[in-house]
Amino acid sequence: MRNKKYTIILSIITVIESIFVLAIPYFTNELVDYSLAKDKNNVIIYSILLASICILSILFHVLDNILYSKYSLKLEEEIKKNLYDLISKKAFPDLNKYHAAEIELLYTEDTQNIIRDKLSIIPTLIRNAVRVILAVILLVYIVHFDWKLITIVLVSGTLGIGMAKLYSHYMKPRHKKVLESSGKANSFIVESKNNLKIIEAYMAKDYAREYYDSLLKKEIQDKRNRNYLLYGANSILYAFSAIIYVGPIIYGAFGILNDWFTYGALIALVMLVRQIESPLISLSPLMNQHALGKTSEERINKVLSLSDMEEVINIKSFDSITFDHVSFSYDKDHPVLKDLSFEIKKGETVLLFGPSGIGKTTIFMLMMGFITPLEGKIYLTIDGKREELSSKHISLFSYVPQENILFSGTILDNFKILTGKDEEEIKNALKLANVYDEITSMKDGLNTILKDRGEGLSLGQIQRLLIACAILHDSEILLLDEFSSALDINNEEEIINNLKGMNKTIIYITHRSKHMEESKIIHLKES
Repeated sequence: MRNKKYTIILSIITVIESIFVLAIPYFTNELVDYSLAKDKNNVIIYSILLASICILSILFHVLDNILYSKYSLKLEEEIKKNLYDLISKKAFPDLNKYHAAEIELLYTEDTQNIIRDKLSIIPTLIRNAVRVILAVILLVYIVHFDWKLITIVLVSGTLGIGMAKLYSHYMKPRHKKVLESSGKANSFIVESKNNLKIIEAYMAKDYAREYYDSLLKKEIQDKRNRNYLLYGANSILYAFSAIIYVGPIIYGAFGILNDWFTYGALIALVMLVRQIESPLISLSPLMNQHALGKTSEERINKVLSLSDMEEVINIKSFDSITFDHVSFSYDKDHPVLKDLSFEIKKGETVLLFGPSGIGKTTIFMLMMGFITPLEGKIYLTIDGKREELSSKHISLFSYVPQENILFSGTILDNFKILTGKDEEEIKNALKLANVYDEITSMKDGLNTILKDRGEGLSLGQIQRLLIACAILHDSEILLLDEFSSALDINNEEEIINNLKGMNKTIIYITHRSKHMEESKIIHLKES
């Protein structure tokens, strides 16, 4: 609703500005004619009036720009906040189908397209309509313009509007293709940067470049197809505007030749025709802008139409989690888990043990509700009551993934983003994760700046920071996925002992056998 208020204010300002702009030809006509008549007093009066009108039009133009900038930033903040809030509530399996670079485009290019559409289109259309109407009125009043010629001008303008509307219809799908192909090319650039080490190690620069070239070629081809239509429409509208501009000038020249037209009227005629011509020329970019805005709105709405996560409930305790003949597959032909049954009770330390690719991480994803079983059920028992485990129970879990999920920014920023805890609590968690001394020995300590994916820290330090985050989350169950793959045996043992002292249920994945005798083991095998 706020953008409607902004649009109304901008429309009112642009109408007032247009009135002042259209007053300039009228006063110009009077000034020139009085100067030719050597009427000094009226020349002085109309000079002052013309200068005043000019200053007022400039002031309203500046005000229009200032308010547009102010409102566009407010609208940008509102759209991005709402977008982030709504997207963060979407179900993980659906949202995970989109690449990060595609989501980034929603926040950048698509958001800007929508802002321009919401704030510019209506005020610009109103401004153009007012200027054309006032210009036609003044043409009749000042220069007694032939109604036949005015009709030709208006019919030409109407044809231009119709063509612009038709152009908008065909332009929208082309904009969509450009945004999609740009998203794919941008996604690969992001992935290439993130995977630069592996590209270097495999000496795969040429292969990666060839693949990017194919994506770029598709993007350029889509832009070329769009631009053919864009420039074709611009050329046709330019031809219409040229006819509208040149015709009346020739008419005025013959009027002076035959003494039924004054010099002041000719100057006013040129200025007024320009006020008709300019809106016509602007139709093509205006419709292009509108098509872009609608395309971007559709793209964002497509993401927002994804199913929402279940509302999370806060669970302080539980009795057990039971997998009852659970099967899962990422595709129908290759089952990851088949007829899996086990029970984990509160307070147990459980090791998921088995070869790589057997489905250990998949079990964690199922527990947290990021994916759902194809067959069987997962049950959560609380106070003797059994219910199906789903994403609404995610508050039960503190999760340490095997991949690096740190954000760029300081170490302290990462803790605030992931846990919202204060510095004293963070320090205590760092001690339990056995990384406090290493972090505080750094020059900037918790304010040490990290680059993408935690660059600036060792993999072992990153793993322990993530463990500290899980400790601060303070959930009933700790899920540790290969949490010690970059740690030495002593560090791993000390951290596990610290975690056991927290009286949590611990479920962990590791390929090391040192702690097997101290844990309940769920041994996963083929089939």
